[in-house]
Amino acid sequence: MNYEKFVFIGAVIFAVLVLTNLIYLDYRLNNLPTSIITPSSTNLVLPKEVPASDSASLSSQGCDLVCQSVFQEYIDKQVSGAKSDILKIVNPTSNSVISIPAPTPTIQPLTLQPSNYYVYFVISGATQATDWADASGTQILFDTSSYPGAKAFYFQGNIRSDAPDKGAWARIFDVNHGVGVVGSDITFTGLESTLKESGPINLLPGNNVLRIQIHGLDGNFAYIDNAKIRISY
Repeated sequence: MNYEKFVFIGAVIFAVLVLTNLIYLDYRLNNLPTSIITPSSTNLVLPKEVPASDSASLSSQGCDLVCQSVFQEYIDKQVSGAKSDILKIVNPTSNSVISIPAPTPTIQPLTLQPSNYYVYFVISGATQATDWADASGTQILFDTSSYPGAKAFYFQGNIRSDAPDKGAWARIFDVNHGVGVVGSDITFTGLESTLKESGPINLLPGNNVLRIQIHGLDGNFAYIDNAKIRISY
């Protein structure tokens, strides 16, 4: 009998404690401060600092120093990985809602273009001449205006001699103007065919006929192949 009374009293005490805790929790929840910043999306990307123009906009919409301070504090938290069109904040003083449009990113178009382009003369040539001689079949038409945006033009070719101690020379000849293209000379001494490149060449305007000229020294053979103009962008 005494045991049953002890259990009953214990149950009453436990029920009183539970009820007291529930009343206390209800009181604390009813007295919590309301949220003062409510983004329109749970995922929001914001800048680290408020520009002066945005601060002025906040002030003009009735957002006082306290409101602006709260707004800055929220931004400093750097909520990441999100998108939003509108940020909404609540002025704690006037309880009014202020909307700030989020910045729109600008995407620049990307234009891809090769850094180099080649125009080939195609035919190989050889000569024993000691002065400039035309390499037969190497004639092409070339107009610099067909390559807008080009920064420079260069002459390239694999040249060699038939003697290890003799040189071979090559250049581009402008048939329309009857002159060698300024800066196009290349040379090499040796038996092994070697790719050589000139400095920037000075091609005259217009659709000109260009051909390759070569020569050797003291009767040795001079050879050229793989001749081309490199166009640099």
